[in-house]
Amino acid sequence: MLDKKEVRNYFRICTGLYRISKVTIYGAILSLLTLNSAFSYTISGVIADIDGNPVIGIAVELSGDASMSIATDDSGFYQFPYIYEGTYTVTPWDASYIFIPEDVTYDSLISDTVQDFLAARIYSIKGHVRDDFGDGIKGVTVNLSGDRDTTIVTGTEGYYRFGELPPEGYYEVTPFKLGWEFTPPCSCYSQLDRDLTFNFLGTHDYYSIQGYITQNNGSGIDDVIIKFTGVSTIKYDTTKEDGQYELNWLLPETCKVTPYKSGWEFTPQNISYYPLDSRKTGQNFIGQEVALVKVWGGERGYINPTRNEVAKILFTPAIAGEVNIKIYTLSGELVWEKAKVFVAGQEGESQIIEWNCRNEDNEEVASGIYLVYIKGIGIDAKKKIAVLK
Repeated sequence: MLDKKEVRNYFRICTGLYRISKVTIYGAILSLLTLNSAFSYTISGVIADIDGNPVIGIAVELSGDASMSIATDDSGFYQFPYIYEGTYTVTPWDASYIFIPEDVTYDSLISDTVQDFLAARIYSIKGHVRDDFGDGIKGVTVNLSGDRDTTIVTGTEGYYRFGELPPEGYYEVTPFKLGWEFTPPCSCYSQLDRDLTFNFLGTHDYYSIQGYITQNNGSGIDDVIIKFTGVSTIKYDTTKEDGQYELNWLLPETCKVTPYKSGWEFTPQNISYYPLDSRKTGQNFIGQEVALVKVWGGERGYINPTRNEVAKILFTPAIAGEVNIKIYTLSGELVWEKAKVFVAGQEGESQIIEWNCRNEDNEEVASGIYLVYIKGIGIDAKKKIAVLK
């Protein structure tokens, strides 16, 4: 096989050494090219559809020891001429088709070769998932099932697209997002013969939480504040006489429900959802009344015994029993104590015990901070008293 350099050298020899006429030189060159073409080969073929019709304008690429590209003509024909012995791959390409075979590789081309391809048309199913206002819904999982199984999650515009779908197949497209309902719920296609565009309308699916707040004996606790705390929403309700509450129009989000009423403790303290994914009933709480404890005294926020000011300790026991009040210095020295026993009839009644800032020996205590411990059945509290003379 002669390359261009060898041809030029041959031309110089002919003109420089032998001074042959131009006609003779051109004839010699033509003979060389003819001789050279005898060692080159051709890859050609036809690309047709499944009905045998030629497919026009399909790009066919040759790669390997030589590279070139050509498009099929009106008869679906392509040809790569003047290819010399070597390794080559022939690949047809068009975004609207799949080809059988996808490509063909020749490890050692040593003769003219005919390679035909079958072109099968492929299609797409695409569309948008939008809300009532026409805005795209982000994060919708769109599932394709049937002859092809795959999933796409919509972006900000709510757009989805399934491409490269073989024709005449069966496909189902189904959108899903927690807390949303879609119209239609799914779309089905059989004998796909064209590109399709299909949109879905999404609407919020709201939930509710309902339950009762009662005492251990089953009686309802009224006027309990129920707080719903979600990622984007805060709502309130108040229990009725039978202790019932209901929170409505709740979004499907991570949230919790917390009851509150002064002087009461609830079990559980709250109920959480990760996220709220359905209507919830029977979300009940048990309430128990707890003791109310308060310490105050002195007009300026502290107690001055030289002005005959006293500390007042108020407590409301939840149940009958003994309540002990002990006052300590910050170093842990017991200064003063008192006990009070409540019988069944006194249960729940508020009591005020006064401390005159004197110790058990009736000596006036020094200025400073004192710790007050109130303990009993249903009471366990710690308060502070400031004494300043």
